[in-house]
Amino acid sequence: METLIYECFTEPSITFQDFQKLEDIDKLRLLMSKPTKEMYIKNVKNWMIPFLQRCERRNKGAAIEIMREYLVTMAKDDLTYPMLIFENSKEDKPNPIIQGNHHVLSIGLDCVYKCERNDQLNNAWAIFQYLPKRGYGFIGEELSRLHGQRDQLEYHLVGAGILEDNGLPTPIHVLKDTQNNTEEAKQMFVKLTRKAASRKQPLKESGWRQLLKNVLQLQQKVYKCIDQQICCEIFTESLLCSGSTDNFRLASEMMVTSESESTAAGNNLGGILHSAMHSETQVNYTRSVALVLDASREYFNSSANLMDPCMELARACLKLITDTPDSVQTELDLIGALSILDDFKVDILPLQVRLCDDRIDLVVKALESSNTTYKQTSKLLRLAKLLRVSGEDEPERNGRVMVLIAETALKAKDYRVAYQTCSDLMSQCYLPAWNVCKQLGECEEFKDLTARRSLLSYALTYCDADVIETLMKSRSLLETQILYQTVDTHMDVDKQSKEETVAADQPTQYNSPLQKTRAVTREVLTNTTMTTKAVLATVSDKQWWKNTLNWMRPLSFTTETDGVDGNYGMEKQACHPFYETVINDGYVNQNDINYGKFSSLPVDSSTVKFLSHSLLRTGKLEETRTNGSCVQPTSEVLLELAREAITEDMSLGLGYLLALPQPLDAEEVLEKLPRTAVSLQLAAYYYALQIYTSMTSYLGSNVSDLYLHSPNKVIDVVISHVTSQSNPDWSESVKALIPKLQHYVELLADFMQGEMLRGLGRGVDVARFTRDNNYKQETIVGLAMTSEKDVFEISLSLAKRYTLSLWEVYMTHLEYLFSESGLSTKEIEERVKSLGFLPTLVSQSSDFYQRANTYILPSIRGTDHTRLMYYYSLLDNCNSSDIGDLMKPDLHLKLLKKIKSAIPGLDYTKLVGGQENPLDVLQPVLLSGNVHVMAKLANKIPDQMQGGFLTASSVFCIYIKKYFWEKDPSTKKMLETTADWLHRYESCGEFFSRLTAADYIKFIDSITFTEQAIEMLDEDCRGDIVRRAVKYTRQQSNKQKQNEQGEEITYDDAVTHLQQSQRHLDTLKSELITGFKTSHQERKQKYHKEYDLSRAEQDKLKVLVKKMVTDGEEVNTINELLELSPIESWKTLTVYQQAIQDIIAMFRKESESTPVTIESEAFELLRQVLHSVSNHLQQSGSFVNSDDIISELRQFCADMTLPLKPRMDTLLLLEKSFEMSDEDHELLLYYRSDAIISTAWDDHRLSLDDVKSDEGRQAVFKSLLESCTKMKHLEALSTLLQTWPTLNTAKQFSTDPPNHPWIQLLVAMVMCKDEDKIGDETVTVLKTIHPSQSLSLQCIQHMYLLMMEENMSLSALKFIFISEYEELYDKAIEIMHEPSEFGPNYYDDELFQLILDNNIGTKIVNTPYYPPLFEYLLANQNEETKSHVEKLANELQEAGYDSEAGSLLLSYRGTHPALKTLDAALSIVSKWFKK
Repeated sequence: METLIYECFTEPSITFQDFQKLEDIDKLRLLMSKPTKEMYIKNVKNWMIPFLQRCERRNKGAAIEIMREYLVTMAKDDLTYPMLIFENSKEDKPNPIIQGNHHVLSIGLDCVYKCERNDQLNNAWAIFQYLPKRGYGFIGEELSRLHGQRDQLEYHLVGAGILEDNGLPTPIHVLKDTQNNTEEAKQMFVKLTRKAASRKQPLKESGWRQLLKNVLQLQQKVYKCIDQQICCEIFTESLLCSGSTDNFRLASEMMVTSESESTAAGNNLGGILHSAMHSETQVNYTRSVALVLDASREYFNSSANLMDPCMELARACLKLITDTPDSVQTELDLIGALSILDDFKVDILPLQVRLCDDRIDLVVKALESSNTTYKQTSKLLRLAKLLRVSGEDEPERNGRVMVLIAETALKAKDYRVAYQTCSDLMSQCYLPAWNVCKQLGECEEFKDLTARRSLLSYALTYCDADVIETLMKSRSLLETQILYQTVDTHMDVDKQSKEETVAADQPTQYNSPLQKTRAVTREVLTNTTMTTKAVLATVSDKQWWKNTLNWMRPLSFTTETDGVDGNYGMEKQACHPFYETVINDGYVNQNDINYGKFSSLPVDSSTVKFLSHSLLRTGKLEETRTNGSCVQPTSEVLLELAREAITEDMSLGLGYLLALPQPLDAEEVLEKLPRTAVSLQLAAYYYALQIYTSMTSYLGSNVSDLYLHSPNKVIDVVISHVTSQSNPDWSESVKALIPKLQHYVELLADFMQGEMLRGLGRGVDVARFTRDNNYKQETIVGLAMTSEKDVFEISLSLAKRYTLSLWEVYMTHLEYLFSESGLSTKEIEERVKSLGFLPTLVSQSSDFYQRANTYILPSIRGTDHTRLMYYYSLLDNCNSSDIGDLMKPDLHLKLLKKIKSAIPGLDYTKLVGGQENPLDVLQPVLLSGNVHVMAKLANKIPDQMQGGFLTASSVFCIYIKKYFWEKDPSTKKMLETTADWLHRYESCGEFFSRLTAADYIKFIDSITFTEQAIEMLDEDCRGDIVRRAVKYTRQQSNKQKQNEQGEEITYDDAVTHLQQSQRHLDTLKSELITGFKTSHQERKQKYHKEYDLSRAEQDKLKVLVKKMVTDGEEVNTINELLELSPIESWKTLTVYQQAIQDIIAMFRKESESTPVTIESEAFELLRQVLHSVSNHLQQSGSFVNSDDIISELRQFCADMTLPLKPRMDTLLLLEKSFEMSDEDHELLLYYRSDAIISTAWDDHRLSLDDVKSDEGRQAVFKSLLESCTKMKHLEALSTLLQTWPTLNTAKQFSTDPPNHPWIQLLVAMVMCKDEDKIGDETVTVLKTIHPSQSLSLQCIQHMYLLMMEENMSLSALKFIFISEYEELYDKAIEIMHEPSEFGPNYYDDELFQLILDNNIGTKIVNTPYYPPLFEYLLANQNEETKSHVEKLANELQEAGYDSEAGSLLLSYRGTHPALKTLDAALSIVSKWFKK
């Protein structure tokens, strides 16, 4: 109490009793109620701590709780004093106020989080810094938890700092409270980003970049409850809603703006993100579209009109999505719709447009905006499309709009537009349009009757049921008007033509009344109110019908065609296109209707058919309206229509005829039809129908069933009935029809007899058959090629009738049976036997054999032994003298009988045909069970390729060849060990006695010297086999069998042959051949294989050694091979001479049988030959010398008739390979010079003397230089100078540029005006001749000045740097410091490479050339460039260009642009180049 009153100076009015009633915390507050910042800590130590100690003694643990409550309560409003407490509670303080790390942490965290002010961030950071940090060693669970909370506090402080930096100060506890609340977190980010977007001073790009980093940092530190993607979306949304198009660009970099764009490409989000984050933060495509749509709608809805700036912002937003999906396009279309509405003067808010329930109302407003708006159909349709009227249903949308247009046009009495719109609606088949079509069709002010009819027809099709009757009446009347006008118009035209030829005072019998009728009608038609009454009165006028029919009669048949096209010949049954698939082979008139468009084709209204149809329809419409009380005469009209229709639609024509009142009137049409099966049957069918219907009471059947039967059946029934009655009681009309029916039936029968041949379906031309004998014979024989017995009998009957050879018919039929009939052999045999024509065929044995061998045998498969036996059995009936073959049919039959059972898979035709080796045919099918059978038959099988017949030995030989290589029957695998193969050889021994010596040799060679033998058997195994074979042949030779006396090859010959094989196999073990075998070179392995297969035969060895020579094998190797296997009269030199002759033959193209057949390889082969010889000579070899080789080639090179190039190339090769004489050198120089000159000059040729001496060459150079007119001439001359020895003038005038030959040439190149000139030719020449033709300093300087005068600065600089005269470098660098002009054309990669090679990069640092050089080094990063970079950087550093050196190194090593500062450059230089 004393301290409180006298030291703390608190309120003195407080009494001791009041003080005792206070809680400890309240007492503490009184003690510290009047602190000053300067004295606060002192007071704490003097007053607070003693007080708390007393409290602690009184109640353990009370001190820290009171301290906590005191500090937390005070921190709520201000963290200043708590911050001082924690500052003096650090561990390094001698007497910390709060003792114990866990108490400091716990109270500190509570204080910071209890603070409700948003301006205490600095104090909070200070408290955080004073809190104990995590130490080493063991800590308790509680302390570990508090340290974790301290770490979390750090994140919250960082987040609060971010918010405060961006103008959104926030208490720390808010971040803690909301860090796991997704919605609160989103609101926090929205506030943060929107705050940035609404600043008075708009953020620049760098500001937005920093804001994005802050947002992402805040998410990573505090608000982990929401995904990073959501943060990016909120940030992007703020950019889009910022009202700045510049921010839109930044937003586009944050978004995936097209569906095809890959977010995984990792482009670091363009310029806005750089390296700050990974591309995963880019907003995906779906969300990008949603954000853009939300932003654009916000701008759109807030716009006052189309011109509002927000509308442009909405459009700019939508343009960010580059692939324009449907949702974006919808918004763009809505903006476009505003433009069209504005054009129509429709005043409406954009928001109203969006909120309009049915946007068709907006189209209505557009139509009502002006009296002529309805004429802008396309614009109105576009408006509806943009407004998405009826959604995406375009037909429905267009239909609704066009109905409105039609109704508006109809109200405006613009019938043309109304009809055009209705036509479009009808073509689109828009059903609700029927009402407006009905209105326009019933509008009598609309004068186009045809159009009105089509409108009423459409309305009638789709109208409601209650208006059908009304529409039917309206259309009937309208059609009557149209038909009347049609007929009346044609009559009027015809009348006018007649009046030109007939006198005015001599009117025809129909002119006056007809004219009167028309006049009345026209007068009535002009008055719309009397239309209906007038039309009805006119068409019911009897006089009008009479006059019209009289007018039509003269027109009959005037429009008929000549039958060139169509079905006027009545060859087919004509039908309507609708029944095309029902009637087989019918005629369809495609001019009637087009089912592709489901519409009738245009009809010529001037035809009689059309006029007749119109007249008939007019009458029938009248009958319909009068309920049949008024009937007009229609026979003539029906006949005319039948005549026109019967060739195009027979059913319709027949219907017209059946409608005639008098049936016999149809004869007028039927008798004039062409006489065909169709027309005659039609006539018979017509009369049969008429008779049947007239006799219904007699027949006792229902007439309605009549038309369900086929016409033939109807005709047969009627004919049968009328002919079966002797005294019928029929009416006169029926009796008159019966003769007509019988007449047409008889005509039909006669016609069908004439059509019999055509009826066979063989394409027989009956008319040609009757007059052309050759055609007749071919037709009858062709009919014999059938499996149908009836047709064959017809063929026989025709052959007998026309005295055609029956043998030919039978033979043709037999050929057909074997080749094309598809019958089995048994069926053919039965057919031949049943027909019994074999005796007739064999009566001409020779012809029968020839025809059978030519046409029947090739059609039989060689493995069909049954058919072959039957074939040869047929031939066996022939006279054997008429068969000239080596094998007679009976021999074939004997062979086939045995082969069929023994070898069913053998192709007999190939075996005896002579086209293939019979042994090759036999080998695949030979088995142990049939080889003996075939051996017995061998002497009966001809070998037409070798002559004579096969032998049993040859059959056994091919069998044991096959048997030897067969797999092991038990394991089904090939044999592997030598013992197995030798055992297999021994198992073949049972057949050796059956082989001749020649066949035995063939067998042994086939198992020892073939590719299969080399692959399957090792050399030892082959040697063992050959040794056993030698032993066997010696034994056989000693026996001297009698049957071998006549053999061409004896066993003695076999012994010699096999001994050679044995010796050859022994050579395979030589070091040379073994080296070939074990070599890794495929070429030498092939040598081994070819040598092995050669069996030391001379011809094969010659081919091999020449191949080795052309492959470039060493001479010693060739010699060693010849010593191993000598070739008669051939030495090593001979081999090389023969190989060179073969190569020369390739050049000359004289031989196509040389070992090397590819001409393009000739020179390469020669090079290899000469190279091997040259190496041999260098090694002091003596087997081949250069003189022999040169002498072989000299004559070839001197042959002027051969092309120059191979000869010159050969001389060059000789020059490189051997020491050549002066004569050869001169010849070579001449050839080369002539080749170079001939490529550029067509009319300039050299002689040998021109190039022998220096003076001659100088003269040639001067002459050619004067004749140079093109750059190719100068380039050829440059090549020529390089080819020649250095001219004496080049040495004499080395310091006199105008007289130096190279300078003369270079000057000519500079001054050349050829369009093919590219500018760098002089540099190319200098690089080519440097340093072999080193030009003097004066020459280089002369060329440099000339090129500078000609504005060729780039070439001039290269010229100096290539020359390597450092005296001239200063001049070049001086020009580079102050160039008259500079651009990409004044430098290239070659110039920069020369600068680097000559180490003058430091001298151009301050020139315009240094930046491009810098870019060149960065763009070409490789090992060579790396060394240049390091070297140049070192030189720059030594020259004092530290910053340039550092910048070069930083850039080359890929340092981020943000780190490329001057300090960094200097630092890196000092690091990499220690001074």
